Amino acid sequence: MTTLYITEYARQGLCPRDVEQGVPEELNLNAQTIALGAASVQCGTVLNANTRLIRIQTDTPCNFRLGPNPTALVTDAICLPASPLFLGVNMNDMALGTWKVAAISNPGALDAGGFRGTASQTGAPQRYRVVAAATTNAANIKASAGNVYGLNLVNVAAAARWVRLFNKATAPVPGTDTPTDTYQLAAGADLTVSWSLGLPFSLGIGIDITGAAPDNDATATAVGDVIAHVEYQ
Repeated sequence: MTTLYITEYARQGLCPRDVEQGVPEELNLNAQTIALGAASVQCGTVLNANTRLIRIQTDTPCNFRLGPNPTALVTDAICLPASPLFLGVNMNDMALGTWKVAAISNPGALDAGGFRGTASQTGAPQRYRVVAAATTNAANIKASAGNVYGLNLVNVAAAARWVRLFNKATAPVPGTDTPTDTYQLAAGADLTVSWSLGLPFSLGIGIDITGAAPDNDATATAVGDVIAHVEYQ
């Protein structure tokens, strides 16, 4: 069964100088649940007249609404698993003694709201993975303009290895093409780096992995020397 958990509090907790912390002060006034389904369901008990702060948590995506005799719609505010919400309420509304919480299950909210990438979601980052072969490992990751959002590089060799990225719509030619970015991996080392806004490539995204430092290096690696993951779009 999927459930929405509702907990009511009379006030926020205070730090030593009587400044509100933005978190509730225990003990709670009341706690109740809603068994979520495909239709809107209200909580069984009206909200306490002394409630000033409500904590809402769910184990499945849902939409919810507060008010007198509310009906939740899938266009209402979203509550997601592992993301509890704290809502302040007006004392005059609570004094009416008619306010409740209504909720409706909405498993698709994660995808429709862009909270989770799916195989068919437009604009979701792609993943490229390569295990070094006995070559320079030159490859084209993307044949058009794009962005790199993250790299995870692991060197299991007993000597340093180098990974390069190229702004190119075809596979780079090691020893001829000039890379835009070069990453040195010490023996047995790993490297993880990310760019929240993306590292831009105007033509395309290329990669190679070689055994020496110069931009024009064409030293082949051994099989399995490096494992590279590239997150791109």
